[in-house]
Amino acid sequence: MLSFYEAQRVLKAEIQPLETQTVPFAQASGRVLSHNLYSPTPLPRFDNSAMDGFALCASTTTERAYVAFEVAAGQLPTQALLPHQVARIFTGARIPEGADCVVPQENVGQEGGEVLLPGGLQAGQHIRRAGEDIQQGQLLLEAGRRLRPGGLAVLAACGMAQVVVFRQPRVVLLSSGNELHPPLGAPPPPGYSTTCAPPSPERATLFDSNSPMLAAWAQSLGAHVHCEHLQDDKTSTRERLQSLLPWADVVVTVGGISVGRYDWVREVLGEMGCRFVISKVAMKPGKPLCLGRLEGRYVLGLPGNPGAAFVGFVFFLAPLLRGLQGEAHPFPRPVGAQLCHMAKASSERLEIHCAQMEWVSGQAHVRLAPHFSSGAVLPLALANALVPLGKPHYEAGERVEAFSLL
Repeated sequence: MLSFYEAQRVLKAEIQPLETQTVPFAQASGRVLSHNLYSPTPLPRFDNSAMDGFALCASTTTERAYVAFEVAAGQLPTQALLPHQVARIFTGARIPEGADCVVPQENVGQEGGEVLLPGGLQAGQHIRRAGEDIQQGQLLLEAGRRLRPGGLAVLAACGMAQVVVFRQPRVVLLSSGNELHPPLGAPPPPGYSTTCAPPSPERATLFDSNSPMLAAWAQSLGAHVHCEHLQDDKTSTRERLQSLLPWADVVVTVGGISVGRYDWVREVLGEMGCRFVISKVAMKPGKPLCLGRLEGRYVLGLPGNPGAAFVGFVFFLAPLLRGLQGEAHPFPRPVGAQLCHMAKASSERLEIHCAQMEWVSGQAHVRLAPHFSSGAVLPLALANALVPLGKPHYEAGERVEAFSLL
């Protein structure tokens, strides 16, 4: 059994990014750049006005000047300004030849066909110079960055029609257990028994909460997810794994990896030739977690308890999915936080707790969920951080590491 930190190091060593592909701008959102991105153009592309007002030459224009012409945004000036002339100009419009200054319209008086200008004009005021935001050839975004809305704005502004990114991983998500019933209100994934009745106090069935949680989370990280359910049967488990393996980059199993009589998943994977590099992790919850490679695919076995699956996603599946897409920093990074109350933990395994984290005067404070256990689901919905506890006792105010879930 590996320590939590040893298991993280093993996972990091196993991750190899997927191949790259070129996608059009319309499909670039959320993708991860595989190469450094350089600007093909300066921004702004030309000197333009930062204000609605009047363009003029600061050194030659008198206090009273004639309005010679008008320049709207998107319009190319067709003439140059002469000394003692001004041009009516609007925000974003190109600065005409002969002008080096813009006076905001609220600072200008008008009398007949002339304008009355204030004193103290300086060349360059209220003008956005070509290239002052971005120089041509400038490094814009580094390889390994996921394209968020701000990055898309940069691509669009620079006129980039396509971008080279890493391929998105294909994930097969397999829940197991005859006791599970698919969530209501959505088509059930393949593999569920049609005779399984919905949960009630009179029935020994449970709604499957892991599949929708993990599928939604993986999709939010850019993965393509296919969900199925495995019955507690060795033969059918092998058949489904063999059938789905060719499509997948990652196979994620939930449940069936411990030592129960009906836990067939780990045994079947081993018989199929899976090379396990992680078999157990000294953490609570999530001890049975395993990671291996099978026919070039990644196989991650998560425990079936929701809390354990949640922790396994944050510290193992999410970094794997990010790393396969080439993210520069795929693993969650902690922040130092102050514990709001006394806490006790196991001395045998690293205990990972759901927590609420808030910032007060620049300092992170965390409050652990009072009733978190591997089988609980409400703390998962309320938490915005995970806090590992590595010793038996903590005092209120003591410093801990917190991993944000936002």
